[in-house]
Amino acid sequence: MSLRLAILDMNNNVPNKGLGYIQVLVEKYPDIDEYQIFDVRSKNEVPDLSFDIYISTGGPGSPYDFGDGWDKLYFNLLDQIIDYNKHNDRKKQVFFICHSFQIACIYFKIGNLIERPHMSFGIYPVDTTPDTINDDLLYVLPNPFYVADFRYYQVANIDENDFEGRGFKLLATENKVSQVNNMIAPMAIRFNNEMIGTQFHPEADAIGMIQYLKEDTRKDNIIKEYGMKKYLDMVDHADDPDKIQLTHDLILPNFLNQAIENLKAVAV
Repeated sequence: MSLRLAILDMNNNVPNKGLGYIQVLVEKYPDIDEYQIFDVRSKNEVPDLSFDIYISTGGPGSPYDFGDGWDKLYFNLLDQIIDYNKHNDRKKQVFFICHSFQIACIYFKIGNLIERPHMSFGIYPVDTTPDTINDDLLYVLPNPFYVADFRYYQVANIDENDFEGRGFKLLATENKVSQVNNMIAPMAIRFNNEMIGTQFHPEADAIGMIQYLKEDTRKDNIIKEYGMKKYLDMVDHADDPDKIQLTHDLILPNFLNQAIENLKAVAV
């Protein structure tokens, strides 16, 4: 049985290391026979339903910047996947990362999407919730766990009663160290059994993050903007195997392992 994976590139033609991290991860899975990258925002490329697994990346700018109408194609794809999963035993699996998570929250009408008064930039602790321990994907995470977080915008002010009534599961929340104006942002949501997302970057790994932080121009800019202590803390956290490397090793690999297992368990 062949499995196909689609990567929905939301970077809008802006160079980004996250896309490469995802490709490296996907290429480790021999059960995935083929993957394709779709340039959603700059070329209006959206995959069809011939794929089994979909990973939608992070990206720059406002999640409300729908440009030349790619949003209609993107939301139509989500409509099609949800409808397909309702009527088929072999479910298509979807993971939303950061920018895509925020767009998914627009699609599902979850919370308010707002611009932060200052960017969340760095490596931060994230808190689990009572639902985390019962989630097949995220139950393995410690509390707190650490994430690479780069956000000018955020989903916030979710209505937890409406949230639970619609079948969503809140799996992680922003720790107080990165909160603004006492708003607790959701950092991971299970939208349904086949769709899950994070408002951070689970694809970020320790080696890549350290290289990113030590590039001369970027290092100077971070120190100028945030100070030397913040910079050194970020390097220390990136180098700690129990922080973002642990998150990198658990979330997306677990998603792919479970997606492949679930898909292979159902005959075509």
